[in-house]
Amino acid sequence: MTTPNEPAGAAAGRILVLRAGPHTAALPWAAAREVAPRPALARLPGAPPVVSGVVNVRGAFVPLVELDALLGHEPAPRTAGWIVVVEHDAQAVAIAVDALPALGDALPSAEAGATAPRPREVRVEDRMVPLLEAADLVARILQPKLAASLGN
Repeated sequence: MTTPNEPAGAAAGRILVLRAGPHTAALPWAAAREVAPRPALARLPGAPPVVSGVVNVRGAFVPLVELDALLGHEPAPRTAGWIVVVEHDAQAVAIAVDALPALGDALPSAEAGATAPRPREVRVEDRMVPLLEAADLVARILQPKLAASLGN
């Protein structure tokens, strides 16, 4: 498993580029707790449709969402790949991706636009892709019913 370990100031304005099949999204570097090979998945009855199940991450059950499903597309069947664990307010969600995320500089630094709202999309290569926000993602996935079933 790898964990983002750059000096605190180095991560400002950095993103992880996430890919699942033809679908791409970005995630602020600081929102990623860790990246790991995709572990075995356990189905979770009653979970929201976007949740594939739960995975064991360091002894904690974490809901897993497929990136393509998160972006509103039919998820491709997959058992291999990687997970990116996103954390907000001590709650975690894992995003399944096909390949190791790439590191990019698509966001302005905090110093350059501290008062400007964060964009909803960022440029990756030659196109705009959705920017996932940790707080929104955790709130959307960890609805009260699901959080209770996970013991959160």
